[in-house]
Parts: sequence; C-alpha cells; structure tokens
Amino acid sequence: MHRARGPAGWGGTWVPQLVGVFGAGMVAAAFFSADPAGGLPPGTPLGPPTSMSTPEMVHFLVSGVTFPALIAVCFAFGRRFAAAERRGWAAFSMVTGALFLVAWISIFAMQGSQVADVAFALAIALVLAWTHPTTLFCPMRPGTRPAGEGPPSAMCARC
Repeated sequence: MHRARGPAGWGGTWVPQLVGVFGAGMVAAAFFSADPAGGLPPGTPLGPPTSMSTPEMVHFLVSGVTFPALIAVCFAFGRRFAAAERRGWAAFSMVTGALFLVAWISIFAMQGSQVADVAFALAIALVLAWTHPTTLFCPMRPGTRPAGEGPPSAMCARC
C-alpha cells in the first residue's frame, strides 16, 4: 500500500500503518470475544451484562485502538480523493468516517441502548463495505505504481 500510494504526506506515511493496526485489531478481537448481552445469542438476558470477563475487557481495549485507526484512515483517504478531485469518493470516505465515529461514541454514551447497538452494527457494515472499493479506487500519487507492475492498470489510470 505504501509503495502504491506513495510516501509523500501524512497519508502515505501513516495510512499503511493504521490499516495494519486495524487488521491486527480485528484478529485480536476475534480471539477475545465480547460476552453475550442484550438477548444475543437467544436465551441471554436482555440488557447489558452485570460484569465483564477478561476476554471482553481485552476485546474493548483492542477496539479502543482499532476503531480510531480506521476512522483516521477514512479521513486520510477522503483527503486523498479530494486532492485528486474525486468528490464522490471523498464524500463517501469522509461521511463513512464521521458516521463510524458517531456510532462508536454512541456505544459509550448510550450504554445498553439497542438503538446505539443497531447504529454501531450498521456503521461497522458501512465501514467494512467502504474498505475494499476504497483501496481499489484510491488515486495513486503521480509517477508511482505498485512494485513489479508494468504500466498502471486501467483502474489506476482513471484516478
């Protein structure tokens, strides 16, 4: 990603590292799952749990690092798209980052709220749906291309 997007500026330096933090955090969150709560899975009492297990504490600690990293990536890609005059992708990236930030904060501000839980689940779906096409269509720095590639692909040429 660093070679393809170029080293210049904040995005070229930090975005690959922040994406790595996000990926590592997703793996860690899978190993340290949250406790059942809010009626999920079926049979679990409604409402927030009365205590937190160690795996759940690690899960939330990891999310405290992982999600801000992904939010920063959304805004960095939004800036890159804006600089390339790709307004639609810039807006999509910025709105995705903003909605994800609001939904993530709502989890803490409205603990136990089903509305916050649903909003957060939808925000996760949005940000994960954003990641793949964004990395495909992110404009490359002029004069750069991934190592080992010949001429830029047609997709990158449109950027």
